Amino acid sequence: MSVVNGNLVLTASELKDDRASEIDSTYGTTYGATTEKTKYESGRIRTVTDDGDVLKGITYGRIEAKMQLPEGQGFWPAFWMLPCDTTIYGTWAASGEIDIMEGNCKDTGYVNGTIHYGSQWPNNTSSGSTYYFPATGATHNEFHTYALEWEPGILRWYVDDVLYHTTSNWYAKGENASDNFTYPAPFDVDFYILFNLAVSGNYVGNDEPESSYFDGTKNTMKVDYVRVYEKNGGYDYNVTPPETGLDSDAYEVYSTYADATGNYIADPTFATVTGTQESLTDIRRGNWNFICDSQGDGAAATFTTETIENNTYAKVNTTNNGANSYSVQLIQHVPLANGYTYQVSFDAWSPDGVAQIQVDPSGDGDNGWKKYCTDGTNISIGSTKKNYRYTFKMNDESDPTARLEANLGFANGTVYIGNVVVKQVDAIKEDTTDQPKTPLTNGNHVYNGEFKEGTNGLSYWHVSEGTTVSYQDEKGAWTTATHTKNITLSGENATLTQKGILLEQMNGYKLGFSAKGEGKLTVSLVSKDGTTIYQKKSFDLSNTETNYEWNFEQFVGKDYTDKEAQLIFDCGNTSTQPMTIGSIVLNATTNFNTDFEGMEGMPIGNQNFN
Repeated sequence: MSVVNGNLVLTASELKDDRASEIDSTYGTTYGATTEKTKYESGRIRTVTDDGDVLKGITYGRIEAKMQLPEGQGFWPAFWMLPCDTTIYGTWAASGEIDIMEGNCKDTGYVNGTIHYGSQWPNNTSSGSTYYFPATGATHNEFHTYALEWEPGILRWYVDDVLYHTTSNWYAKGENASDNFTYPAPFDVDFYILFNLAVSGNYVGNDEPESSYFDGTKNTMKVDYVRVYEKNGGYDYNVTPPETGLDSDAYEVYSTYADATGNYIADPTFATVTGTQESLTDIRRGNWNFICDSQGDGAAATFTTETIENNTYAKVNTTNNGANSYSVQLIQHVPLANGYTYQVSFDAWSPDGVAQIQVDPSGDGDNGWKKYCTDGTNISIGSTKKNYRYTFKMNDESDPTARLEANLGFANGTVYIGNVVVKQVDAIKEDTTDQPKTPLTNGNHVYNGEFKEGTNGLSYWHVSEGTTVSYQDEKGAWTTATHTKNITLSGENATLTQKGILLEQMNGYKLGFSAKGEGKLTVSLVSKDGTTIYQKKSFDLSNTETNYEWNFEQFVGKDYTDKEAQLIFDCGNTSTQPMTIGSIVLNATTNFNTDFEGMEGMPIGNQNFN
């Protein structure tokens, strides 16, 4: 990496034996290069240090760079952005990624712009578009200006000031979240900028450059400048997710592909299976397509069928996983219409024990390989046959060549799949706000305790009538100390309530929260109808944000459970002195909630062997 004639220059190099040994001896343990010498080195530069110190973080604006890209297969230049703090929304890709420009230098006639979002890997997805240079001979190995305009709820991509892609359609969901984070998360916090020139990788089909490409010209990425602009007049932060209608015209056509039961799977018995076991090309409608990427990812797997109890199942035996979940796939095209809800169901098991598989409705390459659903698609199957199912809404544009992918690349051993069904079903608009709540995976009995989820951050909460809710600034800014979102309540009788709280017999509990303000904050746990007060305590607040904890044993030794209790924060009259509340956690401190009713105390007979 160097600066030459006012340009930042990133150069990819083919390593000779001495330099390769030096790299491996220094970085081998970190990067796993233990059996094969490192072949290449290149450069990356970013506006954050290796220690995490942010040199330049950006939320909203126009970010642009004038760049000249390399030429030749195997080179992967990128101008992109990542979040400065992944503790806000979680690890990749729940926290987001913005690719302002990526190029596959095997073909210099186009570049891509993409966002990555959703849940944490592997339950993430992406979307984007491709810019094709005009047919006048322009290519990306000439200087061009690549830009992103980023505002609350909208992203726009440009090449040489030509707009080629706009999106407002994304979401983020945390590992222990009960709902999606409040839109426009994850693209509402600071991101840092990166430039890098990678050599080989998934994006370029794992191609490697020929030695002749390392000539000092084809193997360089040059950056003339990078600039960041703020929008005159500021931004409108009052945005909501885009609504989707029903593409009834597409659905009417697509429905003709379903069988008499409504199933869009054309070959439920795996009678027609195609695929060279090498390539993602030639995926045929109406057939199952078996893909094993033995060249790029080193996967090794075989496909057969087996009839069990008069049902035919796909039997995939994987002896080498490969590098990705999609290194081994079973694929069938199914058309999906925008705005409609679909149900996916199938039987699966692995006689070798627990195996991790992904069964995703996704797009082809013309849709950026986008996953149309990520919730419920990452499945841990066991050794006995079980039926799995989930529903999803097609929120993207109608796709006549969408595909159901069974991604088996992480399932070493044998996997059986059968009775696959994809049906359009009626959308279920069920209000789960006040329903009984199963504790989250981190044990918290309170949903959305950090006010990051749902519309205005208030998913699962009720605010009393006449109470005003606000955040710390116009963005609903994160507190610098904890990176969690607090809400501020003001009103004559301001209360904040969550219903459907589980309180189990025999258990003790600990409630934790942060708060600041003047006066008393009264916290209570009451029955569903409010007639029984289980616990009630007042806290004297100050204008300094403070963490509070409260242990109580109301249910210890008791023989009753309440699955629909209410947690109430009563701020009193906060018309002139608002109160701020956040980071609410309610955990059980014991686990003695077994119900012994109807159980025999000594179930084993002949205890004395007489």
